Amino acid sequence: MRSLLVTLAVLYVCDVHAQLLTWSPDFIREGGATVVEITMDASKGNRGLRNYANTSDVYVHIGAITTLSTSGTDWKYVKFSSFTSPNPQAQATSLGTDKWRFTINGGLRSFFGITNASEKILRIAILFRNGNGTVVQRNADGSDMYVPVYDNGLAVRIDNPPVQPTLVPMPEPISKAVGDKLDITAKSAAASSMRLLFNGTQVASQSGASSLSASPTIAAGGMQTIVAEATDGTVTSRDSLKFFIAQPPQVLPLPSGVRDGINYESGDTSVVLVLHAPQKAYVHAIGEFNDWTQ
Repeated sequence: MRSLLVTLAVLYVCDVHAQLLTWSPDFIREGGATVVEITMDASKGNRGLRNYANTSDVYVHIGAITTLSTSGTDWKYVKFSSFTSPNPQAQATSLGTDKWRFTINGGLRSFFGITNASEKILRIAILFRNGNGTVVQRNADGSDMYVPVYDNGLAVRIDNPPVQPTLVPMPEPISKAVGDKLDITAKSAAASSMRLLFNGTQVASQSGASSLSASPTIAAGGMQTIVAEATDGTVTSRDSLKFFIAQPPQVLPLPSGVRDGINYESGDTSVVLVLHAPQKAYVHAIGEFNDWTQ
């Protein structure tokens, strides 16, 4: 009998108005600005510090992911190593409305104490926590948060729709449907020829631009792809983002003779999956049969 591995993913949506982490400058470079500001919005992510009353009791745990890191959890040059006691140098500043900011002064390499010239910073790894480390702000999935660090070349980034600061950035849940307009914004690290593509169709372009926006209409359900592109005539840089828009559900009677679970059809070349999920609006079957995509 032919085996078939299936993973079920339940679609969820929510409104998005801001990102969990934002930073200044827009494109942080290890040899760039001497002042880097990282702002956290505790209404996003796992909401660990949401409505935290003691605004003078929030600190960061911070390190670097470098070219010598073996994984996203292999933090290098961790500052303020104690996670269970406050350190005045690690204190974050309350901005009100569930927002805190941490400022790095003196440049990244100096701040982290990196002297190996061949070692490059790829990301800043950061968590915000209370003084004794019992309350921690993370991504929604409980993972560490990261801020990208760019090299000195041309760079472009999609800023809207917002993304989660996971090791591999992924979009926040998007509450859109077929027929809705989608606001897209991208930024370039330098004035360049920019363009935006939505599902392979160019929706905006401009020369000598450092930002570009568009509001295309979502024409069909399924996987959606945004691509931002910037070129300076010699180098082309791209950023992409994918998300899923559910098709309107089609309600049909069950075939006769099927039961809950996987029902193998004659010849073992196809199956009927029956799932009872009365509280779910959409359910997706994901497996080798659709290349592990929704």
